[in-house]
Amino acid sequence: MLQKSINMLLYKRHHWRTVSFDELSEIYANVFLRSLANGMVSIFVPIYLYKLGYSLSAVFAFLTFWFLFRPLYDLLNAKFVGRYGPKHGLVVATIGQIAYLLLLVSQPSMDLPLWLLAQVGSISMSLYLISFHTD
Repeated sequence: MLQKSINMLLYKRHHWRTVSFDELSEIYANVFLRSLANGMVSIFVPIYLYKLGYSLSAVFAFLTFWFLFRPLYDLLNAKFVGRYGPKHGLVVATIGQIAYLLLLVSQPSMDLPLWLLAQVGSISMSLYLISFHTD
């Protein structure tokens, strides 16, 4: 009886053990993996930019632009999600994230302005978050 009570309490906390990968579970798995990857990459982006020779003030300006652009694009991205749906928004946001990472990797050879990198990354992150929260 005690074991049955413990199992009933723990069952609700261990949803991933018995989940079938239906549509919602796939979205949550996608969000988990993407959030983990974004977290790991975003930790090292300022270090990467600093190692490329940018000053600390330029790196802080990059982060400032990142967060200043995001509210501006939230309205446009919300309109996109309202028109085409959150699943298409997730796909476009993933393509935008890939473009952002490619621009970031090619930064030493292309020497793009940091505000442009921040803008591309901010647009893709905004679209991703709005699509996810809508879905």
